[in-house]
Amino acid sequence: MVSASNALTLTLILLMTLSSLTLLTAKPATAQTIPEPSVPEFTAKLISPPEESQSVNRTIQLSIKNQPSLSDYGFFYMVRARINGGNWSLLYTIDNVRSQSSGEYTIFSYPSDGPVVEYQCYLGDRIENLFAGDKVDFQVQAMIGNINRVYNPNHTSQLDMYPYVFTGEVSDWSNIQTITMPDGPVSSSTPDPTPTPTTPTSDSISPTTLLLVSITLVIVIVALSVLYIRRHQKPSA
Repeated sequence: MVSASNALTLTLILLMTLSSLTLLTAKPATAQTIPEPSVPEFTAKLISPPEESQSVNRTIQLSIKNQPSLSDYGFFYMVRARINGGNWSLLYTIDNVRSQSSGEYTIFSYPSDGPVVEYQCYLGDRIENLFAGDKVDFQVQAMIGNINRVYNPNHTSQLDMYPYVFTGEVSDWSNIQTITMPDGPVSSSTPDPTPTPTTPTSDSISPTTLLLVSITLVIVIVALSVLYIRRHQKPSA
């Protein structure tokens, strides 16, 4: 039989374990205070070279009106684009997303430069070959939070073992600004109501991972407690 003192010890250990699990599964209070940013307001235009220049290169420029930022968190802008009504594509990866600049506006510039086609344009991390008559749509999303490397338990190589992950709040996508090549008339429209790709976000630890860690912790502590009690239990007379 387990003595009363041993039973009390085991009970205290279980209570401490449950308290630890509560701390593990509780969401930090600071993470709940991040406000959702407003939908960005921005304009797009196509900048042509001077008339005396022989260059055919153009620069697409996005001017985003800045929003109030928080001292403890980063403020970023994600941009996505599509050509001639195709699929939307993010112009930046999470580890290369652009921060909000100081001042009233954050400016994004995408120059065209290359002999392959007339308008070979550098759109963020991508290169797109544009032609006369092509229509390029842009949308902007605001992001408040932090970007850190997080362990990926499902990694298949060292390259994806610690991916960059954004943790925070994001806005809805802005209205669509459309530029038509090569002269740059710009039109504005509201986004489609259908689901579209959004900025990848994630909590630092998934609920499944927390559950597995919690269960393992309980099993280990209970097993060690029982072993300890048995070793220190006095033999029956």
